[in-house]
This record gives sequence, C-alpha cells and structure tokens, in this order.
Amino acid sequence: MRRRSISCAIICHNAEALLQDCLESVKWCDEVVVVDSFSEDRTLEIAQTFTPLVFQRRFDGFGTQRLFSFSKTSCEWILYIDADERLSPELQTEIQRLLSQDVVEANGYEMPRLNLYFGGAVRHGEIYPDYQLRLFRRDRFTMEPLAVHESAKVRGPVGRLKGDLIHLTATDWNAYKRKQEFYASIEAEKKFRTAKPVSALAPPLRAVAGFVKKFALKKSVLDGRAGLIYAYFHARDRYLLYKKMRALQRENAKS
Repeated sequence: MRRRSISCAIICHNAEALLQDCLESVKWCDEVVVVDSFSEDRTLEIAQTFTPLVFQRRFDGFGTQRLFSFSKTSCEWILYIDADERLSPELQTEIQRLLSQDVVEANGYEMPRLNLYFGGAVRHGEIYPDYQLRLFRRDRFTMEPLAVHESAKVRGPVGRLKGDLIHLTATDWNAYKRKQEFYASIEAEKKFRTAKPVSALAPPLRAVAGFVKKFALKKSVLDGRAGLIYAYFHARDRYLLYKKMRALQRENAKS
C-alpha cells in the first residue's frame, strides 16, 4: 500500500551550522515545517531552501513553540526533531517501511537517541539508548506547554524503533556552556520553592557526586574522551542547578 503521510516539525534559533544536515535527513517526509524564533544568522535562509513551510514566532517556551509547529502540519503522522538532531540512514529507512505496512500497530514510536560530544558517541553513563517519543499519529498525542523538558504523550500503544536519532549534544564548548546556563536557570526557577534548603556545600558536592556516578559507576569512562566530556558537563549541570537554586532561595527569603 501507499506510505502513510508524515510531517516533520522542527523548531530552531541561530542554527545555521546545524540545520542543513538536519533537514537533509528528513527531506523525504511529505512536508517539513520549520519554526524559527527570529534567528540572527542564516538559519531562515537555509530553511527556506528546503521547505516553503517556514514560520517565525517569538520564543516563549519549548512546549508552546513545539505545539505551534505541530499546528502547522497537515499529515497523518508527525515526526519532530531539533536542529542539532538528525535521523540516521537506518532510522529513515525504518520509519518509511513502518508507514508503508498494511497495519501500523502503535499510535506512537520511541527511537533511541545517540548523543555525541564533540564528535564522539556516548553509549554508557545512563545516556544510551535514551529513548525519545518523536513519532506519532496527529490525532492521538498530547503535550503540555512546559517551558523546558516538554515531551509528547500518546493515547494507546507505543512501539520502539531500532535506528538511532543522532544528537549533536555539544559541538562548541562556549555555546554548550551557554545552553547549560539557560536550562539550569529555567530548572532552578521551577524547583527552588519546593526544594529543601540548599547549603553552600551542595553545588560542589552534587557536582563531584554526579561526575563519579556517570564516569565511574555508570562507565562513561568506556567512551573515552567523549565519555569524560559528558561526565564533566553532567557535573557542571548539577553545580549550576544547585548554585542557582541556592541563590533563588536566599533571595526569596530576603523578600
């Protein structure tokens, strides 16, 4: 039978170095929707060479931006990825075969995400297979408009695919540090009011514990340089989160 129709939805900002390869990996989809949050580089120009369905919208949170991108799709199935992600050739073929079957049993599908740190894959440290629900029937999903860590939920059965979704987690040292700062600030805002009081020792202790857990106990050491970088950034993430939570708690207590 004819393959079921599929839309791919992508949100992005200042992604000129990443977007072209991302779009190349989904150009076989029936339609590709790109929502740009007013980039200042060539992101918009690159997107427009691949698809006429390019929109600009002020960024007010990942959940709302994602839902807006879905609202611009029209196909039976929706796939969504970010500019720093791309479908492996194996995953592209697997999805096309799935949607060409006589019967597609599930309403949504998870796919393993392989995270790369400066070109090196991390398969240990509790970060792989890192299943992500990114493919679903448009009439069977829900998503809360969360500011960060938004995720789709599906009514009915969920299946799993085998091909990897490649995630270029860190490609630029300073850019990734800025990204961590951004996420840590949002997460701290969300948690500081209900969290236990954060002591001055909590940020460094959480960082050390996080590094030891990922690098040694969960064996990201086996991934070499990439595993070391991953463990470092995980430790830095813990440090930033608890440092920001402590600052917010102290500021809240004063006011």
